[in-house]
Amino acid sequence: MKCLVETVLALRTTHQYLLILPPTAADAINVPATGVEIKTSSAGYYSLREQFELPRILRRYKVDLLHSPHFLLPLICPCPAVVTIHDVIYLACKEDLPSWIGRLYYRLMMSMAVRRADRILTDSDFSKQDLVRYLGVDPVKVEVIYPGVSRNFLPVADPTTLQALREKYGVERDYLLYTGIYKPRKNHAGLLRAFQRFLALGGDADLVIAGPMKEGELQLRRLANDLGISTHLKLTGFVKDDELRALYSGARVYACPSLYEGLVFGGILIIALTVDGMRRTERRKGMLVV
Repeated sequence: MKCLVETVLALRTTHQYLLILPPTAADAINVPATGVEIKTSSAGYYSLREQFELPRILRRYKVDLLHSPHFLLPLICPCPAVVTIHDVIYLACKEDLPSWIGRLYYRLMMSMAVRRADRILTDSDFSKQDLVRYLGVDPVKVEVIYPGVSRNFLPVADPTTLQALREKYGVERDYLLYTGIYKPRKNHAGLLRAFQRFLALGGDADLVIAGPMKEGELQLRRLANDLGISTHLKLTGFVKDDELRALYSGARVYACPSLYEGLVFGGILIIALTVDGMRRTERRKGMLVV
C-alpha cells in the first residue's frame, strides 16, 4: 500500500489527497510538500468505532472519493468508494479462520463492501472469478490490476552480500526458497514432503523457508526430522526487506506450495522437479511445488 500511495502522489496532479492512517504509520509514507494532508485515527481495524469515525472524517473533509485498500468500507459512506479486495481466502479456506463468529463477520463485511463499492479492484482474474463465485458480484463491477514490484526488490548482484546472508542462516548448498507465514493453506508440510522426494531422486540443495512460524516451527522441524531432511532445512523466521531481497536473489528456485492464493494466473501453476539436468513437470490446481 505504501508503494501505491507514493506512486499516486508522485503523479503531481491537481487533486488534493487525504491519507487516513493509524498513528504508528503517520511517518511511514513519503509525501510531497503540498496537496496532501494526513489524518490519523486510532480506531481499531474491524472495530465498531471505525464504522462511525471514518464517515465523520469523510464528511468533515468533504471527500469526493474514498479508496479503501482493504475489504472494509463504512456501512454509511457519504461519498463514492472504490475498494481493493485481494482475495476471499477466509471464504475459500475456512480452516485459516477457525472462529465461526470471525468467519460470519468476515462474510458480512465483505458482502457489504462489494455491494456498497462503486468499483472493486482485485489482483488477478482468479480472484475476480472467486468474487463472483462466493459473493455474487457483478463481474462488470470488478477491475483486475496486477500488483507492481517495488524497486526495493531489484536483484542483488553483490556476491559478498549474498554470501554473508548464506553464512548467517547456515545455507551450505544451492537453495530453494519459500516465503510466507505459517497457515494451513500455505502447505509447508507438503513442501517438505516434495523436497524429500527431490532429494531422493538425486537432488542436492537446501530448503530455506523465510517468515514467522510461531507454533509451526516445532511442527516443521519434527516433520523434517521424520523425513530425514533436517540438515537441509533452514528456517530463518521473520526477515527484513533488505535480507528478503537478497534471499530471493540468491535462490536457484522459488517454490510456492500454497493451496490457495489470490494472485494465481488461471488457477494453474507448474510443479517442476529437476534431477541431474532432467526436468519433469506436472500440473495441479493452485499449487507449485519444487
